[in-house]
Amino acid sequence: MNKLFLLLSIAALNVSAQSHTANPCDSSACNKPNLNISYAQKTAQILSGTSLEVESPDAALRNSFEVYSKNVQKSWGGYKSLIAEPMQTWSKSEIARKDQTILYPFSGPDFSTVYHMFPDAERYILIAMQKAEKPINYAEINAKGAVQSLEVMTDAWDKFGKNGFFVTEYLDKYYYKTNIRIGLSNFLVTFIHLYGFKINEIIPITINDTGEVVTLPLDSKDWTSIRIKFEKNGKSKYLDYLRMDLSNKGFAKRPEHLSFIKHAAINPVIFKAASHLPQNKDFSEFSDQILSKSPFILQDETGIKYSKLKTTYNIKLFGEFKEAHHSFRSYHRDLAQAFKDSADVKPLNFKIGYYKNGNYSLIVANRMP
Repeated sequence: MNKLFLLLSIAALNVSAQSHTANPCDSSACNKPNLNISYAQKTAQILSGTSLEVESPDAALRNSFEVYSKNVQKSWGGYKSLIAEPMQTWSKSEIARKDQTILYPFSGPDFSTVYHMFPDAERYILIAMQKAEKPINYAEINAKGAVQSLEVMTDAWDKFGKNGFFVTEYLDKYYYKTNIRIGLSNFLVTFIHLYGFKINEIIPITINDTGEVVTLPLDSKDWTSIRIKFEKNGKSKYLDYLRMDLSNKGFAKRPEHLSFIKHAAINPVIFKAASHLPQNKDFSEFSDQILSKSPFILQDETGIKYSKLKTTYNIKLFGEFKEAHHSFRSYHRDLAQAFKDSADVKPLNFKIGYYKNGNYSLIVANRMP
């Protein structure tokens, strides 16, 4: 098998598991040198299409990298102009919050949306059902596998550039139907690099019995959930991606996850393209925690049920909403009526969530005093 001679790998330091309930950079571990983290940064450069330092005798592989780079940059450029930049302008005008931590359930690898909506946050908590895994190390896979991985990631970026979100079934396909496990970490490091951040650390994490996030050694076999530390212009941030089943059954199996949500729900929350799961009775424990504790909720129509939201929050409506996506027709008739009756709905000039005959909606909810 042809091996790629890319200088890519993830740091392999022996870091003892430790609890992080606050900013992890308050700990002494942040001051320890990480001599190999440049390799993780190189992974992000390759996957974002901004670096093509490929030394391989395989012509098909070299060509695949060139095609991949052009496609990623095209998709990213389209996304920025049509979605990201208008979204950022809107968020500065309508949100402008400076909270330290933001919770984004049912997120997939969508760092872009939460970053544009809350650019001043220090910690982003993303939760979904897909495994994070280590970022792909192209130095350890053969040329055929590398080409295959680039093809499916090109498809993923194309769909994201057009829609502004990743379809869950496609993310599952990328993971299970390829020879290489393309976990969500690959998309996360790519996003972070595309926004001009320097990646300082990628490390596996888990939730302990008391509901706290703890780090695992870098040589751990469990990379289901990860923490990524990054910085720009002297400002440090970190992202915790947690693989977590937020259903009532999921909490029954993993009560420590419910304990974590009880603490995390005190922060602002964002919902986007969440398949209307927060409105499903099977997710009632999760939704109840958000409703009872979060000071601020930003969501499209797939988040908390409108009739419940309006009893506790002051609400502003944006865009247009007549009915849910055809896959979820039975949801949010109450929201459709609210849009119809409201005299002060403001417009939206960017895509957000599911495509519904050109209509997109957002709800900004501030908890009542």
